[in-house]
Amino acid sequence: MFRGGSFLIALSISSIAWAQSSTQVVRVWDVTWRNAQTYDGTVTRVPVLRWAETEPPKTGSRYAPPPNLVDVVRLEERLRIAQRAKDGATIQQILSDQFFETDVNGAARDKSTAIQFLSRPEAPSFTADSLTARATDNAVVLIGEEADGARERRRFTHVYVREPAGEWKLLSSTLLPARR
Repeated sequence: MFRGGSFLIALSISSIAWAQSSTQVVRVWDVTWRNAQTYDGTVTRVPVLRWAETEPPKTGSRYAPPPNLVDVVRLEERLRIAQRAKDGATIQQILSDQFFETDVNGAARDKSTAIQFLSRPEAPSFTADSLTARATDNAVVLIGEEADGARERRRFTHVYVREPAGEWKLLSSTLLPARR
């Protein structure tokens, strides 16, 4: 009887120690992009995640973003690359069938209208300077500011959802003029 009790106590203590050293998933991160060069000289933009919580991180604790947040941030950059290339096929893959957008002028677009608009040669291409990403298990919201060279700045909110097949898709986009 005494041995079983000591085993239970040892198991409880090891569980507490493991829980204290485990990585905590943080669901809100600031994202910026940096250019990185591969071994063959190709330059690509990679996301850099920074702490965005209101409370400072605790000393000795380990933190990580949820994997879905990183996947969606990469998908967002893939969308921007497709928009610059006027690649309607890639844009179609990324947008949800239920996609809906409201632009800075209040114009509304569904998926097919958005693909037609973004695939036009004269359609503007925006680059996100930075954003804040908030994640749940099945949705990621990206809020940030983007620029089209020196001509226009705007704020955006993109809502990505995990669809029943498990793929991440852009469900909603809202664009607003940037504050001056």
